[in-house]
Amino acid sequence: MAAAKRRATEQIVAKLGEMEKLQAEGMSIPAACKRLGISDQTLYRWRLKYGALKEDEAQRLKALEAENARLKRIVAEQALDVGAAPESVDVSRFFGRRRLVRCRQPCGSR
Repeated sequence: MAAAKRRATEQIVAKLGEMEKLQAEGMSIPAACKRLGISDQTLYRWRLKYGALKEDEAQRLKALEAENARLKRIVAEQALDVGAAPESVDVSRFFGRRRLVRCRQPCGSR
């Protein structure tokens, strides 16, 4: 079994364009896939995800997916920080005096 190859979004869109040209020339899908070096299943998966995209739209999609992953990581880290809130809270930044206030109940549960 061959190792899976990772292709850039631009390469995928280019291969889908080549596939359309080969099919327009009358070549069958399995023969065109063989010429491009991909499996039929890969072609169908790519068509579902990138089917109607142009190259610049595919780049934008990739950037949005990366941004979404980054934001999800930030939200997860903040959720962990809130869950690990200390039992006592320094309220000096709120009231101007240095004072340590003990929570009556765990600060994370309300």
